[in-house]
Amino acid sequence: MRLIDADALLAKLRMTDRYFMVKFDIEEAPTVERPHGEWEWAKTDYSDNGSIYCTNCRTSLLEDVPEIRMKGKLYEFCPYCGAKMKRTSWM
Repeated sequence: MRLIDADALLAKLRMTDRYFMVKFDIEEAPTVERPHGEWEWAKTDYSDNGSIYCTNCRTSLLEDVPEIRMKGKLYEFCPYCGAKMKRTSWM
């Protein structure tokens, strides 16, 4: 599944002859509730620093993004499952 910005799509189509053919379908399309999660820290066997993971999909970030510890900032959305995160800073 891919989430899109329906308003931006309609704005782009507004200047085309397809606008009136698809406007109703786009406006009436079902919406998806984005899952929510939090970044949590857990001690791991494979890292002395532990690991930060998404509570929604349980995917760890520190293996893929080691600079998080240095900068102290996390994604607003999980790059794996798309969950909106409540906590976006770490220190």
